Amino acid sequence: MFGAQPTGGTAGQSISPSPSILVQDASGTQDTSDNSTVVTLNITSGTGDGGAVLTCSNDENANASGVQVRVAFGTAPFFGCGINLPSPANSPYTLTASAPSGWTAASAPFAVAAPPTAVPTATPTRTATPTPVPATPAPTATPSPPPPPVTQPVGPSRAEVHVAGGTDQTGGVTVSIPAGTFSAPTTLIVVLTNEAPTGATATGATLLAKTIDITTSDGAPLGRTVEIQIRLTAAELAGRDIGSIRGGVGGGVVKARPTRVIDSAAGILGLTVDHFTKFTLFSIVKPGPALASPPNGEALSSFTTTLAWEPAAGATQFQLQVAPFNGDGPGVNLIGDIRSNFVLPAPPEWYGFLPDMTYFWRVRTTAATTAPQETDWSAWTAGTFKTPKAPAVALAAVEPAPGVTVNTLTPAIRWSSSSTDVFYYQFQLSKDRTFNTDPSTATSMVYGALIHGGVATPPNSYRVPSGFPLEPGATYHWRVRPRVQGDGTPAAWTATFTFSSPAASPSAMGVQMAVPNPGG
Repeated sequence: MFGAQPTGGTAGQSISPSPSILVQDASGTQDTSDNSTVVTLNITSGTGDGGAVLTCSNDENANASGVQVRVAFGTAPFFGCGINLPSPANSPYTLTASAPSGWTAASAPFAVAAPPTAVPTATPTRTATPTPVPATPAPTATPSPPPPPVTQPVGPSRAEVHVAGGTDQTGGVTVSIPAGTFSAPTTLIVVLTNEAPTGATATGATLLAKTIDITTSDGAPLGRTVEIQIRLTAAELAGRDIGSIRGGVGGGVVKARPTRVIDSAAGILGLTVDHFTKFTLFSIVKPGPALASPPNGEALSSFTTTLAWEPAAGATQFQLQVAPFNGDGPGVNLIGDIRSNFVLPAPPEWYGFLPDMTYFWRVRTTAATTAPQETDWSAWTAGTFKTPKAPAVALAAVEPAPGVTVNTLTPAIRWSSSSTDVFYYQFQLSKDRTFNTDPSTATSMVYGALIHGGVATPPNSYRVPSGFPLEPGATYHWRVRPRVQGDGTPAAWTATFTFSSPAASPSAMGVQMAVPNPGG
C-alpha cells in the first residue's frame, strides 16, 4: 500500500509528498523484516498525459521499465520524483506500484500543474510605485539590489567563494568548499536573488525573499558536504528570531536542510548541503519537533542508531525521512502514530546503512486525526549524522579455490566476510590482472558488479552471466572490496585471486559463446 500519497506538483519539479510504499503481510501489518523486495513505480496507464515520464532521484535501475527501489525495513521510499508533463483537465495522474510477487497498489489521483509561465523580469512594480511619496522610507525598508553573479574557479583543495556582501550587513553568501569536494578543477557559479522562488511553498513556514542558486560549469557532483553561510540583513531579521529561520532546496515544495546559527548578532546562518541547486530561506510559523539524538553531525560508532525527537504539543502523527548523501543508497520514509524515537538496526536485521556516508534525516508532526494533507503538517526539523568507516573486514575466497580450474564457463564466485556490518560489495573479474577499464587501452573485458551480499544467491557471490561466459582455457583474476559510496573514502581491494576456465570448447559444454567488446 502507499504510505505517503502524492497530492500534487508542477511539471518538471518534485511531486509532493515523495511517495512511499509499505510492504504488508497477510494480516495487513507492515512487514518491517522485508529488505529485499524490488518495487516498481509507474504512471498508471490511461491517466494524465499519455506521453508523460516519471523519474525519481533514487531509481536503482534506469534501464528498466518504470522506477525501481529496493525495500528497506518494510518501506520502499521514492525520492525526488517528478513528472515532465502537466495533467490534462479532468484527467489526473495516478501511480501504480508493483512487485515480482504480483501484488500491485494504486495511489489516489493527483494533478500536476503546468510550470508557471515565465514572467518578464522587467521592473515588476516601478511603474506602479505611487508618485506622491509621503516620506522617505527607512533605509532598512529598501531592499538591497542583488549582487552580480560570482563565477570562480575552484579545485580539489579547500576554497571559499564569496558573493558581494559576505563580509557586511548587505546580505552576502559564502560557500565553503572543503578539500576533496571536487576531484578535478571546476568553476562555481553563485547567484543571489532577493526574492523567493516563484510558485514554491514551505510546509509550516513562510518563504523569505532570498534565494541562492549554485551550479558548477560542468555539472561536477559534490564529493563532500558543503556549508553555505548566509548573512541576513537587519530588514530580513526585523521582528524575527534568527533561530526560527531555516534553509532548504527550492522547487515546488521547499525541502529543509540542516541549518545552524553561526553568529546571531551578525545574522549569519549555516546551511549544510550535499548537492548544488537552488536554495531559499523560510521562517517557521508552525514549529516541528526538536531533534534530541544523535547530535547534529555526529559520527556514529556502530551501524545502528536511535533517532529521537521531542514531538510538538498535541501531535498525533509523525513523518520520518532518512536519506544518504545525495540519495546515493537506500533510505527511509515512514508515517505513523506519534512517537518520540525510531531505531534503525544494523545488518542483517536491516540492510540500510552504508559505511562512511553522511545521512540526512528530518522529522515533522501533525495534529490531524485522519490522513493529513500537506498543510496539516508542521515544518520539518533536519539534521545529519555519519556512519562508521568500513570495518577492517577479512574477505576470503570460498569458491573457486585459488589456482583451481573450474568445470563451467559460468561459475559462481563466492567470498566470505568476517563482519556482518558489511553487506554491499564491489566486484571485478578479468583476464587482465590490472583490471584496466579504459576503453582506449584495455586488453580484456572486465566483469564489474555491485553486489548486495545479503540478498545474493548464494550470499556474497557473483555468477558469470550466461550471455557473456568465460573464454575456455584462460586464466582469470578477481577481487572484491566493501562498497563505499556517497562522500565516503573508497576501501582497499582484497588481494587478487586467480583461477582457470575449462579447456573444453563452448559447444562441447553446451554453452553458446558470446564475445564481448574488451572495452565494454
